[in-house]
Amino acid sequence: MLNKVQELTKEAENVYYQVDTERNGFLRRKEFKKAMKKLGINKYEAKHMLIFVDQERLKVVSIKNYVNSYLFIQSGGLNHINTDYQGPITSVVDQRTHMNNTEPERIPFDMSQLSKQLSNISFLTQNVFQSIPRPKNIVGYYQTMQAANGMYLCSENGRLIANRPVIGPWEKFFLHHDSSWGVDGRALKTVWNKYICCEIDNTAVDNRTAVGPWEIFKQSIPDDGGQSMERNVYKSWTGRYLTSDTTGNVSFGATSIGTNEIWICKVVSAVYI
Repeated sequence: MLNKVQELTKEAENVYYQVDTERNGFLRRKEFKKAMKKLGINKYEAKHMLIFVDQERLKVVSIKNYVNSYLFIQSGGLNHINTDYQGPITSVVDQRTHMNNTEPERIPFDMSQLSKQLSNISFLTQNVFQSIPRPKNIVGYYQTMQAANGMYLCSENGRLIANRPVIGPWEKFFLHHDSSWGVDGRALKTVWNKYICCEIDNTAVDNRTAVGPWEIFKQSIPDDGGQSMERNVYKSWTGRYLTSDTTGNVSFGATSIGTNEIWICKVVSAVYI
């Protein structure tokens, strides 16, 4: 039984190396879907597993959750022997093909028995992914933020400006989330360990030592037809958006979303505990 799990895990590992050439230990959403497709998982299962493992909408999936998602699907998912509730007799759920077991048969194995055998390891694939760090949890990400003028947002230890053509330590921001901030609440910390803040006059500064309402921003993807998950907007407590003009001046003065309010945010690395 354990050999079968190791076989499936190795299969997932091989696909991981094909998709994540940067070896970051996590997959972006697009990479996650690509990996699942290579493993033969249909797009509907992959989509719902992605929503399940990325509930905080951080747009990346740890290698732990990626592998366990694959093992969950291969174990039968909602068709697993221990998930046999079919719903009320009048429920339309009864008509769904995945509840009627009409899909191609998955490789069966007893997950409950397996969990007893592996109770001393942190997750199913602990002993297989020796080259990948074994984090307990991802707490945030370092990202770059590219403005509409093609330049990167930079923290000059008290001043924000979007005029840097290349990425260095000053152009990386720690993006993290706390459940008390709501689903889309985010804070941005600079290399100086200070937080970006929106002042009452919508000035953008990076001099706060702690997170309060003025340092929490609502992150979202603009609803303008764009396809990239890396395009983001940040809305402050005043209801204004983070914006940069052509010369790189940064503020929270925008009342609506346009080209200058869209930031291309790319994950550089993850932070674990």
